[in-house]
Order: sequence, then structure tokens, then C-alpha cells
Amino acid sequence: MLLRNGGCKMVPIPECEVALAFETPLEPEKLFPLFESKQLTYVDAIMPIRDWITNYKTDMSDIEEALMKVAEKGKSLKIEVKRIDTDVELSAKTIEVQLGKRLESEGFVADLKNPQLRILVALIWNNAIIAADMPRVYNTDIDKFRFFNPIAKESVSRAEFKLIEALGFFGVDAKSIKRCIDLGAAPGGWSAIMMKAGAKVIAIDNAPLEYEKLSTLGKVEITEPNASPPDSWDLLHIKANVRDVDVARLDNLGPIDAILVDMNIEPEKSAEVVDRFSPLLRGGGVLIFTVKLVDEKVESRLSAAKEMLSRDFEGFRVKKLQHNRLELTMFATKKRG
Repeated sequence: MLLRNGGCKMVPIPECEVALAFETPLEPEKLFPLFESKQLTYVDAIMPIRDWITNYKTDMSDIEEALMKVAEKGKSLKIEVKRIDTDVELSAKTIEVQLGKRLESEGFVADLKNPQLRILVALIWNNAIIAADMPRVYNTDIDKFRFFNPIAKESVSRAEFKLIEALGFFGVDAKSIKRCIDLGAAPGGWSAIMMKAGAKVIAIDNAPLEYEKLSTLGKVEITEPNASPPDSWDLLHIKANVRDVDVARLDNLGPIDAILVDMNIEPEKSAEVVDRFSPLLRGGGVLIFTVKLVDEKVESRLSAAKEMLSRDFEGFRVKKLQHNRLELTMFATKKRG
């Protein structure tokens, strides 16, 4: 966030995230190329801050007044609210509706799909930070990841939308993946996305999946790690810990185009698991890997995971996606030859 007409401020946010607001002589357009750099890992968005309210009123009246000055008559707008460690009991969606209704009552026009002005209200501790800018292509529409959205209500788990976002950001066509392995699959959100794209999925987890929902997407079979797999399946759930699976036995199931990893363990341990399964992945196949931020040693753990995987993988990219929480998402491709 770029602070206009103010001093330098930095607000730490819980859960290993930081919102940095700073004053700069550069116009936002000069910073967009930096944002789009593949080296940037942790940035969600760059927007100019138009107002900063300390000790805002919980009825939002002072925020409503501030928005009157930020919004522009003749330009359609969309308001997004993020609550981060605030005592306000209202949900972000409820606040969005309240603020939107107030602005509409004053003659402003709302457009949730194609707004001409995007306004972000971040409630951080006792601060209300109001940022606004023209919509940019890099600003992911977070509404589609919310539970009130009909798409979200039909999902197996919230993690589905993390994979959707990763596929889009890293430029992976899900329909090009004919067979994949989902490590740490429960409850089955990532498997569901791949099944919808037409892939056959080998899901490995000792926890049960959402079999009822997944069975609407294709034929689901459950097997033990050392049992012979059935002949026909769309999703094969090997009900076992990923460390207990004999990788060599899976070689007969056909070539693997992608390995998906969303295990809630340290990045180095996840990398060890991927290293065991990587012989099954064809050259040029993709790896999408959730890097859990288990402590403050983010860079060292990330480097250790990359180093462990660099024997078989290349083209590493890491991004903090909109849908990531205490984690990052890593992408790489299997070396050929």
C-alpha cells in the first residue's frame, strides 16, 4: 500500500503477515513491474492509501464519511473489507454491504464485476486503512473464495480455491493433466478440482475423504497401501500415511503428470516425501507444493526445501497467494532426461 500525504507507517499483522505502508515519490505505475516480478514472494497487492483512521468507530460512521471523499461520482466502485485481528464483531461481508449501501444512498454506483474504482478497507487492530485504485489484472477477485459464494458452498473444502488460484497464477492448464498424485489429500478438495478437469487422481492420506461429494465426480475406490489396486477408478484413495506407501508399486498405475502436495508438516519433511514420489513424475511434469510457515525461519526452510528438490526439479517459483494463510505456494517442473 502506498501512503499518500502521510508519514511512514508499518503495521505488523498476526499469522506471519505484514502490511507495509510507505510514502514514495514514485507513482504506483512505476511499482507495478516490481510487483509482477517472479522474485516477489509475499506481496498481495499494491494500492495507494487514501486515508488512515486510528481508533475508528465500531459503527463505521467515520469510515463511511472517509469513503465519501475517496469515492468518485461518475465512477462505479467495489468495496472490499479485510478484518485482521480486530474487535469488531461484524463480518467483513456485512461491513461491505453496510458501507456499500451508505455510498449508494449518496448517489455512488456499485459494480461488483467490473468496477472502475476498487476500494479496500483493512481493519487492523484499532486502525482502519482505506486504499483505492483502478482495478489491476493482478488483483485476484477474493469474492469467489468466500463461503457465501454458491461455488464455495458446493466445494469439498476451502483448499480447493487455493489450488485454483495456484493453477492460474503459475499458468498450468488443469485439463493437460491426465493423471496426478495428491499427497496429504484429505478431505479431498484438491482431488476434486483435478477430477473436474478430467484427471485420474491417486489420493494418499490416512484420513478419510469426502467420499459422498467426490463420488459425484467419478468412480471412487479405496485401497490399502499394499493391496493390489482395482482395475477401474477415477479417484483411487490409498488410505495410509504417505511415508508408508511403497512408491514402486504405483509405477504400474500409469504416467504421472503432476504431484500436488498440501501436507501440514514442515517444508523440509514435505520435500522429503516429494523426493520419494518424484520418480513417478514424467519429465516436464509439474509440482505444486504448499510451504507451511511453521516458524519465523521462512527463508532458510524454503531454501532447504528447494535444495532437497533441485536434483529432480527446476524452474522454482514461490508465491504468497491470496488464499494462502500461514503458508506459501511453490511451483516447479520435473527435469527432463
